[in-house]
Amino acid sequence: MPPDRTLEKIVAEARREKASRRYGRAAVLFAEAAETPEAKADADTRRSLLRQEAACTYLDDETPKATRVPEAIGLLVEPGPASQVAARIELAMALKGETAFGQARVLLAEARELIKQGGNPALQSLELKARQQHALCTYKDVDLPPGERFDEALSILGVEGLKTTVDPETLGIAGAVHKAMWKLDAQRAHLERSLHYYERGCRAGVATANGYPAINAAYILDLLASLEEDDLGPDDPSIVKRRTRAREIREQILATVPPIAAEKTKKQWWYAATLAEAEFGLGQFDQAAKRLEEAREASHVEDWEFEASARQLASLLHLLPEDGPSSEAARKAFSQAFGVDPKAAAILLAGKFGLALSGGGFRASLFHIGVLARLAELDVLRHIEVLSCVSGGSIIGAYYYLEVRQLFKKKAPKDVTRQDYIDIVERIAREFLAGVQTNVRMRMAGSLVENLRMIWRNLSRTERTGELFKENLYSRIDDDKVRVLKDLTITPPDWKQECRGPFQPKYHNWRLEAKVPILILNATTLNTGHNWQFTTSFMGESPLAVDPEVDGNNRLRRLYYNAAPTEELKQFQLGRAVAASACVPVLFEPIALSGLYPGKTVRLADGGVHDNQGIVGLLEQDCTVMLVSDASGHVGIENDPKSSSLGVAGRSNDLLMARVRGAQYRDLKSRLRSRVVRGLMFLHLRKDLDVDPVDWARCNDPSTLPPRRISTSYEIRKDVQEKLAAIRTDLDSFGEAEAFALMTSGYCMTNQVFPECVGKLVKTNLNQESWEFLQIRGLLTAPGSGSQADRDDLSRVLDVGRHQFFKYFYLHPKLMKAAGVARWLVPASALIALIALFYVLRAHPSYQSIIAGGMILALICLGVLRWLTKQPLLKLVQNIGIAVVGSPAAFVHLRYFDPRYLRRSTDYRKSIKPAASPPTGTTPTPIGPAPTARVSR
Repeated sequence: MPPDRTLEKIVAEARREKASRRYGRAAVLFAEAAETPEAKADADTRRSLLRQEAACTYLDDETPKATRVPEAIGLLVEPGPASQVAARIELAMALKGETAFGQARVLLAEARELIKQGGNPALQSLELKARQQHALCTYKDVDLPPGERFDEALSILGVEGLKTTVDPETLGIAGAVHKAMWKLDAQRAHLERSLHYYERGCRAGVATANGYPAINAAYILDLLASLEEDDLGPDDPSIVKRRTRAREIREQILATVPPIAAEKTKKQWWYAATLAEAEFGLGQFDQAAKRLEEAREASHVEDWEFEASARQLASLLHLLPEDGPSSEAARKAFSQAFGVDPKAAAILLAGKFGLALSGGGFRASLFHIGVLARLAELDVLRHIEVLSCVSGGSIIGAYYYLEVRQLFKKKAPKDVTRQDYIDIVERIAREFLAGVQTNVRMRMAGSLVENLRMIWRNLSRTERTGELFKENLYSRIDDDKVRVLKDLTITPPDWKQECRGPFQPKYHNWRLEAKVPILILNATTLNTGHNWQFTTSFMGESPLAVDPEVDGNNRLRRLYYNAAPTEELKQFQLGRAVAASACVPVLFEPIALSGLYPGKTVRLADGGVHDNQGIVGLLEQDCTVMLVSDASGHVGIENDPKSSSLGVAGRSNDLLMARVRGAQYRDLKSRLRSRVVRGLMFLHLRKDLDVDPVDWARCNDPSTLPPRRISTSYEIRKDVQEKLAAIRTDLDSFGEAEAFALMTSGYCMTNQVFPECVGKLVKTNLNQESWEFLQIRGLLTAPGSGSQADRDDLSRVLDVGRHQFFKYFYLHPKLMKAAGVARWLVPASALIALIALFYVLRAHPSYQSIIAGGMILALICLGVLRWLTKQPLLKLVQNIGIAVVGSPAAFVHLRYFDPRYLRRSTDYRKSIKPAASPPTGTTPTPIGPAPTARVSR
């Protein structure tokens, strides 16, 4: 072995390979490390290296499972009757350390089955450990639906046995399962049950099970006290009792739990974390920081262990009656303990921020731009760790993600400023609108060449939409242009990959002052009815959205792109993923994924069919501060709903979506009340609009309505907001007036709601920028600016925005009358032409043979074309019709009507006086009340 190949260097290289998921290479390196003289001289070190070699061997997907599993187990088998069982348990523990809970769960189930079959006393001694670890790995396995894994974990522990057991490890796991169930459904009963098990484990001995049941009992006591304070006040006897008991437990932990062992063991960090949490809970911040700092430097700690400990302490500080996150001592100690910048520590203490961008076509996209603009001003975009998008939200969310990716190519997170995010949103507002005004919907049919290409290559219009997103929207971003999802991961330029391995936002974001967002593009699987997610790492169905109790359909497992069976799936394009998220049923065909699962063609439809707000993505990523921008289509009032089959079907679907939306909102409010979620901002287009009771005919007791305001709480006039809420959810051109009005509405709404709902969690910058879209603000507010005629004209433009077709005609009454005449004239002319043709054919019988021959030839050509393209006949006829008839119509619209409509949408500018530029060096004017930065108790 070369002299420079020391044990330390080999292990460091192996860990980097493991972090990069190159498990085969990592296994080879761990094997090499195990054979070094230093490892052979220390039996514990060598055994640890063998465990890691075995874990990497087991996880190496490039080797057939039938080969790698026995090989991995064989590495740990030692002489003795219990060797096979012990090896499986040891390998499972190693896999658990790599967060491979699913694989560990399978091994532990095998070990328990071997114990059951063996009947050997030596095997029975391993049964308890195998059962405990089996339950733990089951409840932590995120590839299982939550309800199923929690129930299964409790079943493994033994429901009846839990009533009488005094084993602290078993009780601690049961408490953890119920705590996880509380996070899932926000039911307080789960917290009480969790406390029950933790308290019993604590009574068995504070120092038992590494102090785990005791420290968690103290945490749950503080959590319940914090929940009760809102109703009872901090001085209520029951609350004081809980706080006192939590303090007593922490004091007992510090007095009885053994100090950190001197040798470098895996347990060392968790011992330190337990003791430090007790010290933090008692306000002994300096001692806790010193303890964690020493433990961090003394041993290797996995990234997920760091992240879990940091978020647990941050959560604890929110529950304490004093010396919480607002305490400088706590912030300083937290920063020192985990070796992160104080600004990054402050952001982590605020919570894990997630932003959900709803569906709703380009209407939603433009509204979301206004929301992003105000969040950029508040300097909140640096907090966003998860970006969950649907349909129209996916279109703008992907655009924003690409811009942030470009930012992190040039700047390290510590150097990113508020102005950087403002510049990003400024570019988006300008360039995205320019892309929208190319009219994506019409361009799908506007090119005869492209239409013929789609027929020949059997491409769907949804696939073509994805190409148009790339050509007309994402091409405006100055990036590498090749936007394959697996290549769009973000690595900050100052990330020391040679030391830490690849950057993983889930485990590394907490260290950063400016977060790298995880992009989630949501679609719906028509095969199963489940939520399908595209990220830059994987694609597949979310386990969180599947409940086996009410859903008996199989779940299509997630896979990393590199594990995909075909090159096309490995190189999945961003534009195609966005198109899948935005392909509205009926209007667009589903995106088809062939060869991904045996015997199945996965067909993906609009993500809004399952979850139009994108909330599932935030819940699955454990976000504790949720910002939801909902610009989806809302169910309006219809005085006389359509009674036709299609009309009833459409209205019923809208009502169903509204019901789902309402249920999701109530679930989020429940999570907020239960402190599962710390902050919630929920914006929607009908916010603050009047809801009045309607009296029946000849009512003798009419309702008394309270005084009504002309404007909403966020300044926009209610009549204007009504029109914005009714604007079409389409992918056609949006004029400047309706685009700027939507952006302004999102901006003003965020300005009003964010300080009320989330502002107490973070320090924000309240200065206002000179956004171009805000020039229309005066015409949208009361009293505002501009004459009544100007307001009426803008109102007419916004009112026309609800129509999908003939918007230019609606703005010109004379043209509308002409179109009305044409509506009758065209069919009448067609009828006259048919009658004339009939008489011509009667007068000239030879023409009949010519026409019949032409029709036969056309049918033959159609059959040949169908055979060549493998398309259904109806789809082929439809595509040919669009190519022959739609292309000329779209061409005329794009060349004549669209430019005139867009120019008409800029007429509002005539009423706006250009604002004088502020003197250089002046501070922008703050808007809105300044929210306090102190965390509410």
